[in-house]
Amino acid sequence: MKNYIDLDTIKKHLNLDSFWHGDDFILSQYSQIAQDIVEKNIDYPLEELEDEDGDIPSGLAGAILLYIGTLYDNRESVNHSNNTELPLGFRYILDSYRNYNPQNLKNNNSNKCCCNE
Repeated sequence: MKNYIDLDTIKKHLNLDSFWHGDDFILSQYSQIAQDIVEKNIDYPLEELEDEDGDIPSGLAGAILLYIGTLYDNRESVNHSNNTELPLGFRYILDSYRNYNPQNLKNNNSNKCCCNE
């Protein structure tokens, strides 16, 4: 799978020094996981949403960064603090791109996005 977010952008989002490479492998793994999660949540292939430069919509790129941050900050399956989901965060962004009609993929491959643009 193509990596839509480069490592320097991920490090800037996480406030990590670009010259430090100690977590590069895990950040790359998290990036792939986040892309998979976004694709499954919107039920639409990211590659079908690419523009002519090979970029995906900025909202989806932002959702990927948010999810990478969540994975990086919560590296264990148990969290001992009381966290709440941000109301206009990851799920809100993905809902605006979600393919609510599975027939769109089967019958009309020319649709690049499920949202009204």
